Amino acid sequence: MIRIEPLTRQHLATLRVQAAQLAEIGDGPLGGAAALGPAFAVSAAERVLLCAGLAESHPRHATAWALFSDGKGTAMVAIVRAIRRVFEASGYRRIDCLVRGDMASGHVLARLLGFEREGVLRHYTADGTDMVIYARIAGEMD
Repeated sequence: MIRIEPLTRQHLATLRVQAAQLAEIGDGPLGGAAALGPAFAVSAAERVLLCAGLAESHPRHATAWALFSDGKGTAMVAIVRAIRRVFEASGYRRIDCLVRGDMASGHVLARLLGFEREGVLRHYTADGTDMVIYARIAGEMD
């Protein structure tokens, strides 16, 4: 059974971040984004699968962020449904997210979550990787 609950330091401490994202966050503190707006954890069988949230820019706009565990496997359908419910209940008019240009699974996930591609932020990361910006606008989603 999938559980969604408010994010705690314990969730962040026990999350085994997938290798594709670990390179991006390095040894930095994981809790910083959680202070920027509503944040939650998705767990199953006492294992944290995801820590995520919405960094609020203003009362009608937020940027989604997520750190996934390795080995989430068959739980992805339930995870996508859980995240969509959080987005729909958030009250934000616009939610956007950034996906590494070279992370194919991230682009698939963005579309599954109802995001539409808006453009490319060239040489955005410290290593010069492009990021793609996606957005979902309340009332315009499937």
